[in-house]
Amino acid sequence: MHNMRKVAVGSLGLVVLCTLALLASGKPFAKLPSMAPLLPDMADELTAASTSSAGPAVFLNDYEHDPVAAAKATKVESLPGLDGPLPAPAYAGYVTVDKEYNSNLFYWFFEKDGGMEPDTPIILWLQGGPGGTSMFGLFVESGPYGLYQNLTIFEREYSWTKFAGMLYVDNPVMTGFSFTDSPDGISRNQDEVADNLYAFFVSFYKAYPQYKNNPLIIAAESYGGKYAPAITYKIMTENANSSNPNPPMPLKGMAVGDGLSDPATQILGYADLAYNFGIADPAEAATMREYQKNILHNIETKNWPLASKLFNDLVDGPPDLFQNYSGSPNYFDVRISYTPVYGGDFSAFLNRSDVRAALHVGDHYFLDGSVAAEGLQDDLCKTVKPLMPTIFNNLDVLIYNGQFDYIVGAPLTENMLALFGPEWHGWRTWLDQPKVIWRLAPSDQHVAGYVKQFDSTSSTTFTQIVVRDAGHISPWDQPQVISQMYQNFAYGLPFKP
Repeated sequence: MHNMRKVAVGSLGLVVLCTLALLASGKPFAKLPSMAPLLPDMADELTAASTSSAGPAVFLNDYEHDPVAAAKATKVESLPGLDGPLPAPAYAGYVTVDKEYNSNLFYWFFEKDGGMEPDTPIILWLQGGPGGTSMFGLFVESGPYGLYQNLTIFEREYSWTKFAGMLYVDNPVMTGFSFTDSPDGISRNQDEVADNLYAFFVSFYKAYPQYKNNPLIIAAESYGGKYAPAITYKIMTENANSSNPNPPMPLKGMAVGDGLSDPATQILGYADLAYNFGIADPAEAATMREYQKNILHNIETKNWPLASKLFNDLVDGPPDLFQNYSGSPNYFDVRISYTPVYGGDFSAFLNRSDVRAALHVGDHYFLDGSVAAEGLQDDLCKTVKPLMPTIFNNLDVLIYNGQFDYIVGAPLTENMLALFGPEWHGWRTWLDQPKVIWRLAPSDQHVAGYVKQFDSTSSTTFTQIVVRDAGHISPWDQPQVISQMYQNFAYGLPFKP
């Protein structure tokens, strides 16, 4: 069993040491947007509510051979702010993914409303950042609950749990509730991220064998455009490994929204995107192209620290050229020239002792992800593109962008896809495929998006969508559209004009 008080102190010390190093270093690629600041009369109350012990943490590994005990130990019986039991079973806790460094990933799993059927998909959601907690996805984008600015909890109308089981994992370690006891346990590249996530799934399926046949979809956003291909490819490789003692996992597909996957091709679009949005004039666009050229040179020479610094200077500050030229801090949506608020401060809510007790995290507190971001700073300009043709050729794939996103705008994704080649068997088909103007219903005046879709194999499809009237946080901007998009993708439903 685990000595939780010792672990908590060790993790806090690691946070302090790594944060000191972070002060002189880089930034996450796409920082999560702001939550509403706490109201003055709430601060003291929340502080008092967050200091008492939350009891012992629960580690799923301890129950791998006893599914009944696993379900009992990890079940979220209730949630402060909601009356009565939860409408569908939910489970939360930790999975130890690296025993040597005591590295642990926090998860929160919700069954589909009304119960799981054999064909009910399970969607793993990974936030970007790096260092962005998947609790943002849960409370802001797709989960069954959201938070008002006064931290009152509410049920989301377009929750994805209406059609799928939703699995939220704080990834990598030192993000959100996830932690490690050693600097050596911090992920430095996508191989390490994938190894930890694969270890997570091994324990997940041992402890919850009732889900071993439900179709698994790996979904991610923003910097998750690296996480999703990395873990998807890892699962594909291990499923094909005859010497792997673990049974194959029920991998069905991968979905990436506004994803940074191949910086070498995607950064080439920033200057044109700024110019075409009316943000940069010709001289400013020329300056941005010089930065792009220098970033590409440092990628080619594998000078990763300098490539990352130049990337931050181009678009990922402040200060950066995008903010200097636009006068806006908001690279998530070029229509908005201020930093919007995306609901209540879920980190304050999650740090309440009664909430931590309900989620079985014990006396661990919610981390801001800065240590995880620093660990992957040299990964910023590296690519996962070599992994993607195998995924594209064999699984259902959904790639989508918000129409008004800048940080990973639709043209950046188009650049990446266009510069594949025959290694992606559907590349030529994608180039020639006419788009469909998609509406949620034929009578709708509102256009939901623009879709390219074709059969990759006799049993898999490739789908690319530009979501209208959306920015980087497209599930917040267009909740009904994105919910329907994922439902169509998960169940193979058509995107009709």
